[in-house]
Amino acid sequence: MNIIFAVIETLGLILGSMAVGVVLCALLCAIFRRVHHPEWGAIALFVAVAGAFVAALPQGMFLRLTLIFALLAAIPFGLAGLSWRKRWHEEHRAAPGFPERA
Repeated sequence: MNIIFAVIETLGLILGSMAVGVVLCALLCAIFRRVHHPEWGAIALFVAVAGAFVAALPQGMFLRLTLIFALLAAIPFGLAGLSWRKRWHEEHRAAPGFPERA
């Protein structure tokens, strides 16, 4: 019976931290999309995670797994942010009043 509880606890820990990590990445990308730089969400996450590992935060397993899953999720979110910004820039380049780059 204890083995079943241990397995359920482990699955809950892994799935919960995975969900929180992905939601954290999505939230950061959505926030930075408002200023038309969603790729900065991944960079901000890398800085925050590096600070969390260096700082004296509680060393719980949920926090560690959440940070690891957030880092893993930051890679596709960062790439999606880059492609979104490139597509947005191309769509709005033809708009009147859009500044041209040299």
